[in-house]
Amino acid sequence: MNKASPFNAPVELRIYDPNLDTLKTLGEQVRGILNATPDVIHTRATLSSGAPKVWLQVNEDASLMSGLSLSDIASQIQMATTGIIGGSILEQTESLPVRVRLGDTSREQETRLAEINLVSPSGSGIPLSALSYNEVNVSRGAIPRRNGERVNTIEAYITSGVLPAQVLNDAKDAIANLDIPAGYHVEVGGESAKRNEAVGNLLSNIVLVFTLLLATVVLSFNSFRLTAIILLSAFQSAGLGLLAVFVFGYPFGFTVIIGLLGLMGLAINAAIVILAELEDVPDAKQGNLALIIDTVSSCGRHIGSTTITTIGGFLPLIIAGGGFWPPFAIAIAGGTLLATMLSLVWVPVMYLLLMKLVKKHHH
Repeated sequence: MNKASPFNAPVELRIYDPNLDTLKTLGEQVRGILNATPDVIHTRATLSSGAPKVWLQVNEDASLMSGLSLSDIASQIQMATTGIIGGSILEQTESLPVRVRLGDTSREQETRLAEINLVSPSGSGIPLSALSYNEVNVSRGAIPRRNGERVNTIEAYITSGVLPAQVLNDAKDAIANLDIPAGYHVEVGGESAKRNEAVGNLLSNIVLVFTLLLATVVLSFNSFRLTAIILLSAFQSAGLGLLAVFVFGYPFGFTVIIGLLGLMGLAINAAIVILAELEDVPDAKQGNLALIIDTVSSCGRHIGSTTITTIGGFLPLIIAGGGFWPPFAIAIAGGTLLATMLSLVWVPVMYLLLMKLVKKHHH
């Protein structure tokens, strides 16, 4: 399990409900469905039944006749099983408590517990079995909650390289057919929830970022047409980044989105460099093709070298492997390579076309 990822299991289904028993049965049904889904290796429920406990039922009449109260019996049983602290010893600088209790053999089996001798006030020993009978029951483990509601999270671990979304889609119909009583709801956690959350956070900020970006580019070039070229090359680069991730067979996830945003920044950067160079050459504005080619190939060197260093920087992450970084690194490195090659051709061509349009208008 990759520690860098912000969820326990790639596929998580959370069932909410106040009643614990129903939570458990629903959890088992969902686990069954997930287990039957292809590519799921292992599933587990977080609502565990807990540990076995021995319950002692004490016959109060008999205990009162022997002169022992319930609390006496409880403390004597505790003495025998858990033990009581009977002083301490000094070990160099530490004081270690000494616990006194019966030998392990007397505590290993439930039947042996019945043989524990209780000491009555009169001084005689009474076996525990004379005063009580015991039974083993399952005790509840901890009750997991989420936002104050009782929840049973079913976690499914899947074959590496398989998309969590794919497994969810396979299991979705069967889960929708479960007869879920009123007051219950099932929600999806794990990778897809985290991804949706991340995308939501990014999108809430993206409007602001986008407005600032537009304003900056429009003001620096004083032209909406050139801004359009720059933004289109940014969108192209995002598409090429996705293509790179797809060609290498990596799943689309939360890291890829972050990679694509970085990639768009790099593409905008390259487009701005090329356009700024073209704007500096007066004859290029006239649509002089030879001059445009010349100008672009001169700044192609700078852009080419930055592309190579970017790809070099991300290579270690790709080689290192794992499920977390390679998709991110491939999105940026592969996308940069494709986007640079494209922008060196695409930006000047668009520029040429725009200049021709502008000239037509001026005529």
